Amino acid sequence: MPDSTESDGNQSGNAYADPYYLANSDHSSSNQQLGIIIFNGENYLNWTKSIRMALGSRNKLGYIDGKIKRPNPGHVDFGKWYRNDNVVRGWILASMTTTLAESLIYLETSKELWDEVKERYGQTNSPLLYQLKKELSDLKQENQAVGNFYCKLKNLWDHISSIEGFENIRGSILAMEPLPPVNRAFHLVQQQEKQKEITGTHECQQ
Repeated sequence: MPDSTESDGNQSGNAYADPYYLANSDHSSSNQQLGIIIFNGENYLNWTKSIRMALGSRNKLGYIDGKIKRPNPGHVDFGKWYRNDNVVRGWILASMTTTLAESLIYLETSKELWDEVKERYGQTNSPLLYQLKKELSDLKQENQAVGNFYCKLKNLWDHISSIEGFENIRGSILAMEPLPPVNRAFHLVQQQEKQKEITGTHECQQ
């Protein structure tokens, strides 16, 4: 017979595997910032990474990527889904500036909210690349310790590389004649992503 500690652990594990599970802390923090970055309209890439990590740790990523489908209103799980989706939507809105949140609060589901933010701010990285390259060219050591200067330099360089990798493969695909089938284009992008995962490194901590 399993002891109570083992049983409690199994029950806890099963609960967290349930996409409709909400811990007490989730209820109390539904209007608190999710992740470590506040979205201001200019930091889309880092903000989305932060949000996805935070939602993934709570087993709620499916609410924004479409994997957790909205049940029909008459379905037995609709109430659970609706409650969870409102919590996720509240987390995302609380992770933006007030001005941005007020302009997006009318969206009815967390996926609609996520997709709208992507449509508005995630379509092109050209302005972000320009900003990062300018910061890189303006960076000077001055009175900073060598370690701190290196961290800033490396983080800027890694950020630029992460963006340009997909910009380059997109340009290569569009330059092909004739254009490749969708599955071939997907394969090329997937290869690029795997290469980035292999060669990627952790951010330097300042």
